[in-house]
Amino acid sequence: MNNDRGVLLGAFNNRGEMVAGQVFLIAGKTLFYKFSASHPQDLHQKPNNLLIWEGIKYAKEKGLQRLDLGSSAVDQDGLIWFKTHIAKRTIERDIHHLGFAPPEYRFSRKRILKAYTGLLTSPLMPDLLVKFGSNLIYPYLA
Repeated sequence: MNNDRGVLLGAFNNRGEMVAGQVFLIAGKTLFYKFSASHPQDLHQKPNNLLIWEGIKYAKEKGLQRLDLGSSAVDQDGLIWFKTHIAKRTIERDIHHLGFAPPEYRFSRKRILKAYTGLLTSPLMPDLLVKFGSNLIYPYLA
């Protein structure tokens, strides 16, 4: 976010308390909806809808072409409902994953991703390599 490659948006009530927040990241010409949190008691005010709208306006100001809402686990009913609710005319994909890693398998995807993330977020890593490495793997994670 310090390099203008993302934004944290917040929705506040009339007492100045944050009731919802969303993190968006930029990769290429796409704004990725990455994280979101909100107070359940304030959902009747639809703060997440406001933040998505602000995210869309932000993307337009930046000249971005797409908003990617990312994948959701099948048991995240509220998140799936929200994404479906705000994205009526978009591409929806079913993503299924079946995997097996024997206990002795040392290089699981999680370990590889953790190592890759550690490498790309190292303060010693040049920005050009971070951009290249992020563009290389990020489409598989969003």
